[in-house]
Amino acid sequence: MTDKKTDRAALRMHQFNKAKLERARKKIALEVRTITRIETGESFYKSEAWLSVRYRALVMWGGHCQCCGARAAPDNPLHVDHIKPRSKFPELALDIDNLQVLCEDCNIGKGTGDKTDWRP
Repeated sequence: MTDKKTDRAALRMHQFNKAKLERARKKIALEVRTITRIETGESFYKSEAWLSVRYRALVMWGGHCQCCGARAAPDNPLHVDHIKPRSKFPELALDIDNLQVLCEDCNIGKGTGDKTDWRP
């Protein structure tokens, strides 16, 4: 009789641990999805960290396009560009040494695959 009780207790403990492990896996998966969304989604560009480093880059590079020299205009605003794209180098997303100021035309023309550094 004690063997059956021990077996049932061991089975319950195994099921409890299995359920606990599954809950932990789901929680981690949710956290990874949330972090990925923040790093790659629109919310990154609204984050305080990005807005701060973006402003520092604009000040550092004089508020004009590093490629063509254009100043901001209503039809051609300035962008702060990631030289090495965030999609491939997420660890450099907030590194000011990976940022350059480009006008919209130059930034769109550069595209995502070009890693040209236009800074002097």
